Amino acid sequence: MGENIIKSPSSLQAQFSAIVDEASKRFSESSSERLEDYLNPPVKSVSELENQLDLHNAKFAQFRDKRRKIFDVLAAALDPIEVIGEIVSGAASDMFKPAEGIFGAILYLINGARDVASTYDAIVELFEQLKDFTSRLQVYIKHEMSIPLKEKLTTILATLFEVIVLATKEVRRGRFKAYFKSLFGAESPVKPALEKLKALTIGEERQVIAETYGGVSQISIKTDHVEELVNQVNQNVINLRSEARERTNAAHKDKLKEILEPSPFPEDFFTLFNKSRVDGTGDWILEDEGLQAWLNAETPYLWVCGAAGTGKSFLTTRLIAWGSEHLSHLAYFYFRDNNPETRSVLQALRDIAYQISESDAFYAKQLLKLLRSNDEIKTISSAFRKLLVQPFQEDLREKNIFIFLDGIDEADQDEVNELLEQLGSDDESVLRPDHCRVQVALIGRAHLTEQVTFGLDPLGEGQIVTTLHVTPERNAKDVSSFIAESVFHSRVLSRLSVDFKYEVIEAMDAQVDGLFILAKFMLADIARKRHPNRILQSLQSYPKEIDGMLFRSLQSLSATMSDDDAGDLNEMLSWVACAKEVLSLGQLEAVLILKFGDLPIRLEETLRGQYACFFELEREDGMTTDDLIKDYERKHRLDASGRRSSSARRPSSNGSGSKRRPSSNGSPRPTNAFRSSDTQLDLSRNFSPTRRPKPRNQLSPRGSPSHTPGHSPGRSPARSPARNPISPIRNFSPITNLDLYNPVTEMEFQSNKNTTWVSFFHTSVKEFFNRQDSTTLGSSTDLPLIGFDPTKARIHILKTCLSIFTDISWFEKYDLGEGRDAIREYAAWYWQEHVAAVDPASVPLADKRKLGLQIYKMLTDDEVILQWSIMYEKSNEGLEVLTDDNIEALRTWMSDPDVQASLTPEARDWVVKGVKESPGIFKPIGDLYARAWLSEDFHKYVPTLFCFKIVQAIAFMEEGYSWSRTRTHWTDIPVDQRIRKAANWANMAETAHYYRRLGSTYLTNEMNAAALSHYDKALALDHNSVETTGRIAYCLYKDGRISEALEQSLKCETIEEESIASGKLEGTALKSTKWRLYKDHLLIAECYSELGEVEKALKYFRKAVFSSKETYLSTAESFDAEVSYLELLAAENRYSDIIQFLQELHSNVTDAASDRTRLTDILLEEYNKPMVIDWLPRAVGKVGEAKFLIEHIQTSIELAHENRDPLKALYLRYSLGATYVYSRDIESAISLFEQISFLEYRPRGNVPTRQAYAMAFQKLAGLYKQKVLYAGYQTAEAAEWIKKLERVQIQQSKHHNQDMPLNMVGSDINVAAIYLALFYRLLGRKEEAYPLLSILVMDSLSILSDDDAQNDEYALENLLCLLIAADDIEDARALSQSMRKIDVHLALSNTSSPILQRIEPKLPEIQSVQHSCGQCLDHIPATDEYSMCEYCMDSYCNKCLELTKQEGNKTSDMRADLICRSDHVWFPVPPLTRNLHRAEIMLTDGRVASFPEWKEVLRKRWTIPGP
Repeated sequence: MGENIIKSPSSLQAQFSAIVDEASKRFSESSSERLEDYLNPPVKSVSELENQLDLHNAKFAQFRDKRRKIFDVLAAALDPIEVIGEIVSGAASDMFKPAEGIFGAILYLINGARDVASTYDAIVELFEQLKDFTSRLQVYIKHEMSIPLKEKLTTILATLFEVIVLATKEVRRGRFKAYFKSLFGAESPVKPALEKLKALTIGEERQVIAETYGGVSQISIKTDHVEELVNQVNQNVINLRSEARERTNAAHKDKLKEILEPSPFPEDFFTLFNKSRVDGTGDWILEDEGLQAWLNAETPYLWVCGAAGTGKSFLTTRLIAWGSEHLSHLAYFYFRDNNPETRSVLQALRDIAYQISESDAFYAKQLLKLLRSNDEIKTISSAFRKLLVQPFQEDLREKNIFIFLDGIDEADQDEVNELLEQLGSDDESVLRPDHCRVQVALIGRAHLTEQVTFGLDPLGEGQIVTTLHVTPERNAKDVSSFIAESVFHSRVLSRLSVDFKYEVIEAMDAQVDGLFILAKFMLADIARKRHPNRILQSLQSYPKEIDGMLFRSLQSLSATMSDDDAGDLNEMLSWVACAKEVLSLGQLEAVLILKFGDLPIRLEETLRGQYACFFELEREDGMTTDDLIKDYERKHRLDASGRRSSSARRPSSNGSGSKRRPSSNGSPRPTNAFRSSDTQLDLSRNFSPTRRPKPRNQLSPRGSPSHTPGHSPGRSPARSPARNPISPIRNFSPITNLDLYNPVTEMEFQSNKNTTWVSFFHTSVKEFFNRQDSTTLGSSTDLPLIGFDPTKARIHILKTCLSIFTDISWFEKYDLGEGRDAIREYAAWYWQEHVAAVDPASVPLADKRKLGLQIYKMLTDDEVILQWSIMYEKSNEGLEVLTDDNIEALRTWMSDPDVQASLTPEARDWVVKGVKESPGIFKPIGDLYARAWLSEDFHKYVPTLFCFKIVQAIAFMEEGYSWSRTRTHWTDIPVDQRIRKAANWANMAETAHYYRRLGSTYLTNEMNAAALSHYDKALALDHNSVETTGRIAYCLYKDGRISEALEQSLKCETIEEESIASGKLEGTALKSTKWRLYKDHLLIAECYSELGEVEKALKYFRKAVFSSKETYLSTAESFDAEVSYLELLAAENRYSDIIQFLQELHSNVTDAASDRTRLTDILLEEYNKPMVIDWLPRAVGKVGEAKFLIEHIQTSIELAHENRDPLKALYLRYSLGATYVYSRDIESAISLFEQISFLEYRPRGNVPTRQAYAMAFQKLAGLYKQKVLYAGYQTAEAAEWIKKLERVQIQQSKHHNQDMPLNMVGSDINVAAIYLALFYRLLGRKEEAYPLLSILVMDSLSILSDDDAQNDEYALENLLCLLIAADDIEDARALSQSMRKIDVHLALSNTSSPILQRIEPKLPEIQSVQHSCGQCLDHIPATDEYSMCEYCMDSYCNKCLELTKQEGNKTSDMRADLICRSDHVWFPVPPLTRNLHRAEIMLTDGRVASFPEWKEVLRKRWTIPGP
């Protein structure tokens, strides 16, 4: 190390000035604030700062005498800055500008306190944190600093400015009075900035320690190594979050869910197993001595082990169900090996943490305190420490946390070993306080026993692990109960005698040997038999172990199928066994077509029937085969009884039913505790892979098709010498000459092929086919072979995936229908994993050479690279295009001598060199996307963000980084630095196009200032470019500079219109101009709307509607203009205009063959948006045009069924019901919502499906409430409606949706419970009302305490209704008035408090739409008073209230034209005439109170036990 040299004042000035200037630039780029605002007047020293404070605040001097502490700490923090200023400015009279800027910012902060003592105390806290850093800074600038230290100091000072500005804003807003015990409390935006500052200063301190900066003048140039050491010391704490993520996520997403990213799997699997479990089974485990010892915390770990198929998951579910009622804190996860997420131990830890946070508020707070992003829990060890150790270290309460991890044998075994290492470690970093015990139960197969016990108790100390064996003897009674329940509910055996059923039960009991899985296979085998004697014979000879059982199933199937059928089955078995992700039904059909050339008939029916011994099918709505069959049977019974089912198919000439199916679906019969289909093993899973949308559709099966004369709808005849050698149709359905009824052969399921997943029903089936060549197992030589060689299957699948992209002519010749895109997506996403799964040494030479050439083409051919890699853009997964494991596998293949020998000499030389370098053979991918990103010669559009992610990863690989490090350590490197790095690596000509694309990259990362800077550079190079001006306009709009954006957009419109009118444009140029003109019209309309110029906005929305017809738009954006126009009309109460526009849309026919119009297209596309489910129904109800909309909704529902998209049908049926409600057709609305809520509802399906059902529950509850009030709540008729309301409340609460996105939490509240509490109170049943209200009030208050601002609207609306139901009218009135939009004219005239002159208060802006009158449906202006009915819980304008109060409108008068009644009670809600701060609420006496304090009073009131 060199000599420590003190620098001269001039060099000091240069160094310090450079640091502060760079910090200023960084701050200004990420903020609308300007540091220059703090430089007037100039402040040069701490004493001048005090003088300025005295001048600005007359009372400050007096306060200073009383509170001298602020000046003491101020001096300590700022004296070093003053000294620096003196050093660098010397004898000059002018103060050093950077130091002056800091003093100015501090002055601005303290002036904002406005004499409030608590604020000064908070400021003292701030300076206490700053003083250590500023004193160190005084030392640093005297020495030569390394680049890393300069970077840290620059970032720290930028963050310092950010802290000061945020703190000043909070002070000036008076936020401390409302939200925080101190200025920097948990909900303050200052706190994240302070925590970032703290993390940065810790990093800075340790950087200096590493470099020994106190007496060293020169540092080591190995800063990368130092960074790694710092990261290890900091335990992977992220120093600086990306600006884009920070601004976006902090304001709009709940931090806890954002960080943990919990999955829906635990609840879905629990619901599935709990539903399928027979009552009473599994109870024996609760009495087990070992389990009781673990529950009593005598040992920390429980190991539950057993063989495959012994029902371990059902036992786990029994324990979880019991624990949910008896244990305070419980969490669980089910591992399954057919999905990356369900294999992940890391995902399990996140899910467990999230579940614990739901039952332990202190734990949740600790997580938020410890974690700032999910980057901190990217590894097992970090997640274990951060989630299961550190949150408990400050917890003083005694508690036990019980964790159940089922199926660890199906989890990633490397991750399991890491988890065991963490659990068994005695290192202090993973130790919790003795009073906080985490009890972990691991459930898995017995072969892991040694691994688990050694991992948990490496020293063999004993009293660490309790082992519980699940043996056939212990669960024999459970299996017998399962068999009896299944046999007596078997559809196949339903017509046979009870004695015969007992014979079947005895035969199965004798064979199953305590194995649930064997019982399931035997039940599936029964379904294939057609004679009672054969059933008994088969059962009595059934094997008693799993492999033998599978051999038996293969032999049985082989004896009943043709060669074609066997070939199809083998292809499906190999793909399902070897696929890297669960395949959709559409993908499975596609691979069969690619193999055999045509599509099997009735494939889904065969999979659910004949092949249910292997496969299970799972739909996104959660409907099992059993559910679908029961729906079909119910409709069949209705049709047979002479009643036309509401969903009956219309006849058609082609014998396949109507082109459309109506909107109503059938209902299942009530089910028992255990439900089992004879042909479908009910083990469905709700998979949500990250690379495709979650399952989302629901559809009842169609009726059986008409039979063609001379052709049976059943499968083709079994193999026989006498059979017809010519088979015109490859048929895939079971035998049809049944002597036992089987509805699977009588119906078509018609599931959505893209959202129905096919997998093996049990992991043991997949293991069986993957570990051996099953073709050697079974059939005699004269029967078809069933099975496959795993190695050959993997090679075949790899060839198929590669050929899809390298042999386009081969792929294009097949008519794959909807499966085309689905199988291309799979091949694009997983071809690399299939390469990794095949060892080159195991591949025959010819295949190896062919595969080598295909892989080489996948990595080097631009067109091929683009074809497969662009598939990742659909989910914006540029960072997922490659992985470290796949990179290594591809290098292994390209290093193989046989592969290299198959290449041309030039290609071979390139490969030999490339496999040794980084990025080497992957550089062509980076080169392609560099051109796609920044070159004007690349003519195919690829989004800038996607290109940038790939290019920056390749650029960092060239410097020695791994691909994964650029992804998992994304926030280690600021985004702007990544962009500059990637652009330099791309090395493209700096044209106008270059700067436009760079600007768009900054814009997509929400770095608007940088984006505008690059757009300006583009404009300078291409002055008249309307493309650049249009981007500038959009950037200004995103930045909130609406007037400027409007000015630029109008210029663009003029230029584009003149260009089109000139007639000189054609082809691509003309199309591009028309597209830009459409975008101009849309942006101009949005600007006018933001500025309140409604007529101009409507005019330009209409222009956008017209111009959209002249250009090509994607499906996602094709209705933007129409929807925006309708939304603005709805907001302005212009209902007649809405109807007129809907009629225009109806006249625009888009598909005459199916009666599709622009209106039906919009209804189908926007099916779940407020416009369709509320605004349009409200509009037609208002003007009496309900019939018009009802007809189009019904048409859209039929089209949705026709397209196999029942999720759309479900939401459209909700819209239909809403239309009935607004048009006062209450009976039709009740009938529809009862069918949805009671007959069709299933406690499964994905979030959108569950949300739709929750909305239906809420609407039905509102209708029942209305019926109670119409009848008079004290009447006998009302009592019956209250009973129905109770049924709704129970039905919804039974399966409450736990997977709601955080921004929607509260939207699915159990409204029926609120209405019941109201009526219970009115009827004097307060002891029943209080528990209902208490839970929901506390839930609403909890939602208001989270970090997600978007769900506050739901919570506050719910809280308002709860307060009314509880008869807390004073608080209800205060809340309802404070939530009103501000009466701007009156508010601006109120100058009683300058602090209150804010245009953006929180509560008045919380509602997304204005209140509307429950009677006339009009929006109520902010200037008008309205009233809320304490019975209806609805708003009424003064005009309608007068009508309501008139004579002849008592409850007993039964008027149908009015909603409310004159004998109800109302409270007035005056206009809000006073601007409110965030976190302020105006009380009924006009005083402004703290909203947090108001909430706390409510919280305390509702935590006290009720009556």
